[in-house]
Amino acid sequence: MYRLFIFLITLSSCSASYHLKKAQKKGAEFGTEIVYKYETKTDTIIDTLTNTVEIRTTLLDSFPYEVKTIKYVPLSRQERLKFKDSLRFERKNNKLILSAYKDSLKYSKQITRLNNRKSNRSEKNAVKMERAKRTPTIILSFAIFGMICFLILIIKIFLYIRKNLI
Repeated sequence: MYRLFIFLITLSSCSASYHLKKAQKKGAEFGTEIVYKYETKTDTIIDTLTNTVEIRTTLLDSFPYEVKTIKYVPLSRQERLKFKDSLRFERKNNKLILSAYKDSLKYSKQITRLNNRKSNRSEKNAVKMERAKRTPTIILSFAIFGMICFLILIIKIFLYIRKNLI
């Protein structure tokens, strides 16, 4: 149980991307920088006539390589609040635009419903007329079926009575 608890805690901890996003919000800039590495050769020349030592460095080769850098320029409190306020304005603006779209969609739905109701009235009347035509035939067919069943029952009873009497 103890191991399971530790395992669940490690799975529920925050990821590195969460911390990177948090650092970016506070003003960190991530990037790569090209750095040149130089290979040099140093020669020491000793002049015996004048008793001087001369050191010469010669450049042999240079090659660039990329280094990942993090530049952290912290934002001041006022700058962060200003940034939040600008985002707040954008969010409110987007909410207003969305609510306007929703209202126009509701209005267009209501108009289409009203138009459909008007057109459906004539269709409903036609369906009612069709059902009114069908109902007598359905009732008549059930009545005929019931009469046939009743006649078969009467005939069976009659044959049973006749068989037992004879």
